Amino acid sequence: MKKSLSRYSLKKDYFIIAGIVIAVITAISIGYTYSVYKSQKEIKEYNLRKASAQIDSKLKDSFDYISYLLKFLGTSILTQNPNNLENIAAILKGDLIINKEDKSKFGWEVFDWSTPDKKIKASTYVGVLKNPIDLSYRHYEQIAEKEPWILHFDTPGMGVTSGKWIIPAGMGVADKKGKLVGILGLGINVAKLTKNLENVINKEAINFIILDENYGISLYSADSNPKKIDPEYFKPLLKGYLSNIGYSPLKEAIEYNGIIYSSYLKVEGYPYTILVGYDRAIEAKEFRETLLPGIVGYTIIGIIALALLFLIRMMLVVPIMRLSSIADQLSRGSSVKKIKGGRTYEINNLALQLIKVKHFLKQEQKVKQRQKELLKIIRDSDIEKEAFLRELYNAMNTPLNLVIAGADLLKSRELGNDMDSYSEYFEMLYNAGRQLESYTTDILNISLVNIKEIINRCVIIQRKKASEIRLKIEIDVKDGIPNILADE
Repeated sequence: MKKSLSRYSLKKDYFIIAGIVIAVITAISIGYTYSVYKSQKEIKEYNLRKASAQIDSKLKDSFDYISYLLKFLGTSILTQNPNNLENIAAILKGDLIINKEDKSKFGWEVFDWSTPDKKIKASTYVGVLKNPIDLSYRHYEQIAEKEPWILHFDTPGMGVTSGKWIIPAGMGVADKKGKLVGILGLGINVAKLTKNLENVINKEAINFIILDENYGISLYSADSNPKKIDPEYFKPLLKGYLSNIGYSPLKEAIEYNGIIYSSYLKVEGYPYTILVGYDRAIEAKEFRETLLPGIVGYTIIGIIALALLFLIRMMLVVPIMRLSSIADQLSRGSSVKKIKGGRTYEINNLALQLIKVKHFLKQEQKVKQRQKELLKIIRDSDIEKEAFLRELYNAMNTPLNLVIAGADLLKSRELGNDMDSYSEYFEMLYNAGRQLESYTTDILNISLVNIKEIINRCVIIQRKKASEIRLKIEIDVKDGIPNILADE
């Protein structure tokens, strides 16, 4: 039974191995990229959470201290005389307020005192104002009577007494009966507060925006371009959307002025929300510094692996496949003019052995061809032998018949007892014996034959048989017939 070979070829196995190598390198590259991406995402999320917590803590520290300070000042005014503006002006210029370290640390700019008619009557810079300033439009002025002793804020704007960009804030001062006696206001310097907040975070990587209770922009990182700031931008996007107190990721990140804001933190106790995010340029830089080197590295590894696979294919796979094809051709008896080896000893040795096989098969083909020729010669010889024996039989049959016929004639004494009457037959027997002798010495002797003698012999041979059936044979051969070259 012929053993069938496996259907799997070296070429197929090579491509399977190459595919596995490429798949493994690709999987490792994707796994590395995903791992680094996930790690960076977790680090980024941690940094955002940490930054928002630091901003929240710093913001509340400032507001808590300002609230405490306003309550202390309000209590002092109530104790001394809420109607004595000179005394109130002196309190607003006290060491607690003008202290540079505290001003810088907590970010205020100026304090003022408004009477229940919502007009500023005294301030830190001016003292008692000769011309009171109407502040009825301020939010904290409007709700001070309803919610005294609580710090309230307003939309950022230009300070009426400081001339600087501030967040107006104030607290209603009420007596024990709850009657409003005045309003302590102050302006929180936006630049100072922003700087204080930036000092507690990595401002190179993280940006923030602080929204008021109506989601208008109150503060933003110094890296943000103020010319592109739209205070109302986030109102339609976030109104009624941010409900959780504390830190939470946004459902969908918001890109604003090149910053991707992805998380928020609602400040507990104060009407502010902190948005934190990464600069897109920083993310691109992180990608170049973290993910890109890994991707490039694995890409180079993949290219090197492909190059090695190509070299293996050219040095091993292709030569073996070529030699396998040549061996297949040799097994089918096809002619192969050239057998090429390879770079390695084993491949060259295999090619050399195939060359030897080729020469062996070539010699075997010559032997088989010679055997065919000999068989043909033998068959032709057998044919000639049969022809020779047939001719020999035919040639010897005639003199034997003459001998037999003459012997029968002598035995029967058909011509009587006179031996002279048999002389012709004696001569015929003698000639037939000589002819047989010539066949034994020279099997076939081509010579000049007398046609008349041949005819006479044939008649003599057949005469007895003719007489038995009462036939008489007569011959009439003219003289002068030339002899012919033949075998008698």
